[in-house]
Amino acid sequence: MRYRLAAIVAVVGLAGGCAEQGGRAFAPNTTGSSAAVLGQVDAVARAFALGMTQPGVRDAVRDAMRTSPWTEHKLSLHEFVATPPGELLLQASAAAVGIDRDAFQARIAGLPDLDFYVPARQQRLTWRSTASYLVAVNLDGRAPTFGYDARGRAMALDLTRPEPPAQTVLMLQTAEVKTRRIRPQPNLSGLTIQAPDDGELGGELVMRDATGLTRTIELADLVGHGSLAKCFQNCDSEGGGGGGGSPPPETFLTRIQTQGIVDNNNPFESNEFEFNATAWDGSTGFLRITGIPSTTDQVRHDHLIYAIPSSEVSRINTAVKETDGWPNPDDHFYFVPAGNTYCGPVPLGLNEKGAGWALTEDACSFNPKLGLYFGW
Repeated sequence: MRYRLAAIVAVVGLAGGCAEQGGRAFAPNTTGSSAAVLGQVDAVARAFALGMTQPGVRDAVRDAMRTSPWTEHKLSLHEFVATPPGELLLQASAAAVGIDRDAFQARIAGLPDLDFYVPARQQRLTWRSTASYLVAVNLDGRAPTFGYDARGRAMALDLTRPEPPAQTVLMLQTAEVKTRRIRPQPNLSGLTIQAPDDGELGGELVMRDATGLTRTIELADLVGHGSLAKCFQNCDSEGGGGGGGSPPPETFLTRIQTQGIVDNNNPFESNEFEFNATAWDGSTGFLRITGIPSTTDQVRHDHLIYAIPSSEVSRINTAVKETDGWPNPDDHFYFVPAGNTYCGPVPLGLNEKGAGWALTEDACSFNPKLGLYFGW
């Protein structure tokens, strides 16, 4: 089976096509945030804030986030409370609010899927599990206006400012699809959640050929593994790797620029971009990249996918979107050249090799907020 489309999707655009075209749907598992659910999550947030007054509990939370393999060092709340560090937080929080430990665990089990993490990169790099923190809630993209401090008090919170709050914000948020970071920091103890040299991008590549056969590979598994390149076109007939001729060409993400693209109404949270490509023969490719800041200009040279032959690049269109952790109309991005002569998916072969594309958010006017540069 030949996965010739693979590389194209890696680099180009965000979401005109539906995520389902690339494989599994990237929809959050949530029951929505009715007033009752919001009240329950809010009560858990306050209990966590009180439970974390104990230094050992804060250290356990920091260490669990530090060892998380996911982008932004996220923890799945349901999974976390079943671990030893999560048990420490569970017991301390239940005791702090006078609730039986099992009853508190049952309350958490009844909540929709939530992520527990520190959205602001600056705070992941600097928070040393001190008592200077707030625990806040963001359900269905409703940006929090307050968070609970170590005394359980509701303190005003404004995430619209250019710099993150003085107190570290630990967020309980509607869960998003998580992918492992590419080139993560060494799995060693440390004083902060994130080390300066930690990889921040993650994602996965979903390929579906004209027969409907689908294959999913996390980018963390693809980067730096030559054997994957060698068996990429025909792994099945070649027994899973090694031979079969030279590897297919590679596509690289060489630069990405964002200008104030905000996920979940939180400018300190990173973005998740989906790239959906359609080839002339009906094959599709789907790539999801996570961990992109709201405003950034990153020069990169990441092996994101192993491309189709460069002679076929002009026959691929790629749609782009940025996704949130709730069922909202996701932000679509369109390639609009100066002069507004075109508005739509990125035609990868339109520009010369290595050129860039300026994309506009939810509009066909030339007002670019996303810049993508690819090479192959």
